[in-house]
Amino acid sequence: MNPRTNTELANSYFQTLKLSLTGELLKTESLVPGTGTADQLKKKPFDAHLRSQGMDWPSHGLTMVGRMRLENIERLLLNMIDAHVPGDFVECGVWRGGSSLFARGVLKALNVHDRKVHLVDSFEGLPKASQAKDRDVWSEMDFLKVSLEEVQEPFRQLGLLDHGVAFHKGFFQHSLPPLRKQLLASNRTIAVLRMDGDMFESTMDILYNLYDLISVGGCIIIDDFTIQEAKEAVETFLHHHELIVDYVKIDDFSSYFCKERETMVDSAWYKEFNKKRTSSPP
Repeated sequence: MNPRTNTELANSYFQTLKLSLTGELLKTESLVPGTGTADQLKKKPFDAHLRSQGMDWPSHGLTMVGRMRLENIERLLLNMIDAHVPGDFVECGVWRGGSSLFARGVLKALNVHDRKVHLVDSFEGLPKASQAKDRDVWSEMDFLKVSLEEVQEPFRQLGLLDHGVAFHKGFFQHSLPPLRKQLLASNRTIAVLRMDGDMFESTMDILYNLYDLISVGGCIIIDDFTIQEAKEAVETFLHHHELIVDYVKIDDFSSYFCKERETMVDSAWYKEFNKKRTSSPP
């Protein structure tokens, strides 16, 4: 199978998805980040630069990552296909699901049937901080709380809710261990991992549960690389495992790096980390 068949048509479809999912096509207004529901947040007019960089909260749009980060997902998926790097696309922290919907659209348009898209989220917002490194602010942001049904509906409307997409509900410390077991049991790996957990603990949950399942040559997208807690978690994990990586800048907010060698993850550290956390609901 040639994954670049009908390239012109596929590219047109990808561009349509990108502009629609971000709200760029209709130049939808944005909301000022803060606590409360959408109706309670202040509104700002559309800003093309902020929207392309994923630096605003679109009031109407299925993703807030911006066009540049969607283009990065497209490039990485095409690279994985061309280089025959095995594995699925996994997104941890999905909001309205637009990034994963885009990834599923790319794979389906290219007739790639051996890679799945996994969405991991509580589908009820972010958890309260369970340890001291995080500020307990994210759980109060009601605009970030999107139900599973709300996320699934656009997939259904666009013909993308099929065998190639899977949803994993629960805060990461509860939903990622079952996903890990599932991937191991089915002998599946990860080609592209997109981390959007915002918090130190959420980022640690992702890395300690999934890093060793990423194929060599696969890539890890850090959506929150300018959020200090998330960046500290990544750097702590890499330092602890004596890993030196080459970060690639996506936009002013996000970066990614690719896995160069197999690494045995120190699960004992993660077990001790979990013992010190306050409990959170599954």
